[in-house]
Amino acid sequence: MIKFLKVIGTIITVLAGLSAIIGLFFQISSHRPIIEIKSITIDKLTDLPTIDGLKAKFYYKDSIVRSLWKLNYLVTNSGDEIIIGQGDKKNIIKENLTFTLPSNYKVLDLKISNSAFPFDNEYSLNNFQIHFMQWKSTESFIVTIYAEQLADSIPPNLTTDEREIINGSVIYSTLQK
Repeated sequence: MIKFLKVIGTIITVLAGLSAIIGLFFQISSHRPIIEIKSITIDKLTDLPTIDGLKAKFYYKDSIVRSLWKLNYLVTNSGDEIIIGQGDKKNIIKENLTFTLPSNYKVLDLKISNSAFPFDNEYSLNNFQIHFMQWKSTESFIVTIYAEQLADSIPPNLTTDEREIINGSVIYSTLQK
């Protein structure tokens, strides 16, 4: 009976030590905020077939546009840490997070949908900013951007500077083929 109790005690001690080591590992392992920008669709709305003599004039909200793009993105905090935008413990460098298109694009309109957290946004030139208190893990929003292409170049991609987030990173992916 004493031998059986010693074996049980040894097993319990080993399991307790193992769980203490695992708990310590998870406690000191780094948690990171990660923003994931998923491209849903990138459509050039003013693309015309090349036919001799075919000309068209496009308007968006009473303004002539040369080349209009409709961009849809899903933006998610896919990390395991809350991104804090205000207060003493904020983990972003500026007062907001800025999302940018290439410099030869101009944002004409911006619509936010399916937002899982409250934030304010504003846009100008080729970027938009979001202001928020905190952005929890797995919270996301869908942004639809209407942008005018000012000069010939590659299709637009939405980016953000991962250096704006302390110890953070940004992942770019696509939902389209």
